[in-house]
Amino acid sequence: MKLFIKLFVGVLTLFILAAILLFTLVDPNDYKEEIQVQVKKAINRDLLINGDLGWTFYPQLGFSSGEIELLNPNGFNRKNLAKINDAAVSLALMPLFKGEIQIGELTLNGLRFNLITNKNGLSNLDNMVPKQASSNTTAKENNKTESSDSANNNSVTLDTIKLAGININDAIIEVQDLTVGSKTEVTIEQIKLGSFELGKATDLLIITNIVIDKIYGRAELQAQLMVSPDLNHPIKWVEFRDFICRRLTT
Repeated sequence: MKLFIKLFVGVLTLFILAAILLFTLVDPNDYKEEIQVQVKKAINRDLLINGDLGWTFYPQLGFSSGEIELLNPNGFNRKNLAKINDAAVSLALMPLFKGEIQIGELTLNGLRFNLITNKNGLSNLDNMVPKQASSNTTAKENNKTESSDSANNNSVTLDTIKLAGININDAIIEVQDLTVGSKTEVTIEQIKLGSFELGKATDLLIITNIVIDKIYGRAELQAQLMVSPDLNHPIKWVEFRDFICRRLTT
């Protein structure tokens, strides 16, 4: 038993030292350009990382960012498809030894999302898969099918992933359809999702202002939802505790 304790303490010490070296010697800003290149390859959109990337140490080890923009292609009346002022997420390290991924609270501040259909009927979500990637889809799917059994045995599964929560503040979602001249704007003061795990109910709070043309409304939603472990029925609303439309004017 004493030998086991000594070995455990030794491994833990080495792990802590390695983590300290990682966070002190590796600057994530050195990888900005590579991240932007990989995003362009993956979704055929330009990513701009304007703010600093950095590590966070308290209350958990994590990652934070400043302003990030995902640009629209030419032909749309908004510069960005999406933009955030800052974001942060953390990861618990010890559960990794048990094959579990425990993600801390994901925080997004100042999210702006523009969903646009232009006068030609094109959406800014079209063509987000590069042609080369789409042409190889069938081959990749075949390879995935052949290796699915071994992958399931060795990879982390969804039911081992836990999320402490999601907190989105000061978000604006704008939906435009210029083929019919419609515009909907949703201002979200807060979306707060509690501790999340497949098969377990979690609290959800949404406070929004909705503007459709000249109609304005405010709604507050408190509910519980659950995502089934098999994903056959992905979302189940367990309980609606409150839904208020506080004001409606024309």
